[in-house]
Amino acid sequence: MANTKITSRVIADDAVTTAAIADDAVTSALIADDAVNIGNINTTDASGGATNPSADGQALVAKALTDGYRLDWQTTASAFGDLSNVTVSASNPAINTNPSTGVGTVWLNSSTGNIYVLSDATTGANVWTNVGTGTSNVQPYSASGGTKTTVGSYTVHTFTSSANYVVSAGAANVDILLVAGGGGAGSNLGGGGGAGGMLVQTGVATSTGTYSIVIGAGGTAPSSAGAGSQGTNTTGLGYTAIGGGFGTGGSATTGGSGGSGGGVSGYAGNSVAAGSGTAGQGSDGGKNVASFGAGGGGGKNGVGDDGAPAVDGNANGGDGGAGLQNNYDGNNYYYAGGGGGGSYSNCVSGDGGIGGGGGAGREASGTAGTGGGSARNAGGNGGQSDGGHGGANTGGGGGGAAHAGGSGTGGNGGSGIVILRYLT
Repeated sequence: MANTKITSRVIADDAVTTAAIADDAVTSALIADDAVNIGNINTTDASGGATNPSADGQALVAKALTDGYRLDWQTTASAFGDLSNVTVSASNPAINTNPSTGVGTVWLNSSTGNIYVLSDATTGANVWTNVGTGTSNVQPYSASGGTKTTVGSYTVHTFTSSANYVVSAGAANVDILLVAGGGGAGSNLGGGGGAGGMLVQTGVATSTGTYSIVIGAGGTAPSSAGAGSQGTNTTGLGYTAIGGGFGTGGSATTGGSGGSGGGVSGYAGNSVAAGSGTAGQGSDGGKNVASFGAGGGGGKNGVGDDGAPAVDGNANGGDGGAGLQNNYDGNNYYYAGGGGGGSYSNCVSGDGGIGGGGGAGREASGTAGTGGGSARNAGGNGGQSDGGHGGANTGGGGGGAAHAGGSGTGGNGGSGIVILRYLT
């Protein structure tokens, strides 16, 4: 006699309860493949009634069964909500995304696969923590270094000496002004020092890290007849402003090239070239076109003037070239003015260029040059024989010395500066 199998049709509903089934009596080996599917599983709702999970939750039920957990569907659904706090986008969230769902909002970047969770919902300063495979969070930009101020909608960092610019959080595009040290002027009928190179770069990308800012020193003038020294470069964020060229003195020597070119000594005559400026950073220096009038140093926004004839047969010194205005720190200062060129006897010495250029010294009853103003620090005025120094943190060139029997000393170049700004 063949065995008769018991089918579900001969067992009344609820006739076999869980209490009647011994522990571990039904194993997976006794259940035919695909005999139980997700549609056959009832779960318990909050009121104790049986419900069948929706298609959206079937994967969760299957996971719960696989892991050996009992799934309360309504509780799970309540925890996940209706997914209205999840945004799927091809781009990252921003610090001003400001979602109405607040902290806990989830953002999926569908192009990169990165997932972010909003951990700080401060308006306009959201912090989105990357919980995926990426390492960078989306958060407000925070940086330190230099003197930190606020100018309108910008945060500004001013560096008057070398230091680090440290970005501790976030990323931003910054604008940066770099001015190198100005060139030292020549002594004994000295040409004016060329201004330090001046660069303005906008939209420079920065992110978390430490950036070295190096402020260039001004070049120096010799204590006796001769040429000054070149100014030192200023560097920051991968950019370099080139130090100003030196002015010459006491001999027929070519002016120094640099950010802006240095002027030629009054002894040089018109056969010697002035120093050349660097394209995009400064201008050429001036030369002597008549006996005993030295050329002015070049500036960011203008060439140094050549020496010019005077009524007594001697020559006046050339003025330094003009600098250029920048208002990143909220002031309309000029930077990178060239130094004035020295003169002979009772002639007029060259003025320093606007933006910190030093004025040239005078001889006898002559007229000394005036230092260039409208700067963070004005260039020094020329004196009896000696030239004025370039203004500190302007990149101004030093003023050339007058003749004065060879005893005049030129002015030193002014140091450079870096100013950074970014939208707050």
